[in-house]
Amino acid sequence: MASEPAIPRCLKGRAIDPTELKQLFSLNGYVIIKEFLPLSILQSAQEELQTLVDQTAERLLSEGYISSTFKEQPFSKRLMKVFETNPHLAPKIYRSELHLKGLFPLFFHPPLLDLIEALLGTEEIRLYPNYTVRPKLPGNVKHEVLWHQDAGYTKHPLWHAERELSEEEILKMARSMVNVWTPLVPATEENGCMQFVVKSHTVGIQRHLHKGALFCFLHVYKSCLFV
Repeated sequence: MASEPAIPRCLKGRAIDPTELKQLFSLNGYVIIKEFLPLSILQSAQEELQTLVDQTAERLLSEGYISSTFKEQPFSKRLMKVFETNPHLAPKIYRSELHLKGLFPLFFHPPLLDLIEALLGTEEIRLYPNYTVRPKLPGNVKHEVLWHQDAGYTKHPLWHAERELSEEEILKMARSMVNVWTPLVPATEENGCMQFVVKSHTVGIQRHLHKGALFCFLHVYKSCLFV
């Protein structure tokens, strides 16, 4: 008896089949695509962020927190060295600082937009203005991201203080959005890679708890996300 072809665990390369993409996304709730972005786009993003690190290091130097700006350090380690003795001063995220020309090739990479169009089923794509770069410094609790569903933020009343959204409205909003994430340094299990719970998109939007007055995280127990 003929068997169904195996569905790959991830996709690879720059020529991605939209049908295969949607199939994998529908099955698992996420898709990993390796070797998709050109090196020039990643280098452009790194150069812009290196400028932000330069500014941060110069400020800390002028304020007497550090004695060196660590310019000799590679991009992957420099921020860690800058905040090594003052981890409490490290930024949680970069967001408002990211309206930078060198990041536009990443945000508007045509092959990437084609994949988003395939997933959303529309040519009308809006880049949500809270795009973010998250530093991940070893042992820094500010950089820990708790288990959550992104749709949990759509559902939480903290973001909709004017009125409570209906379940139908929440699901409609959640299905009209897709998140794209890429590491700008090698991401491994040892240094902190992205984690997913396979098929957690099939369990519905779970109740999230507001955790941390300082960091404003939403949190869901991981056990709630298993099918």
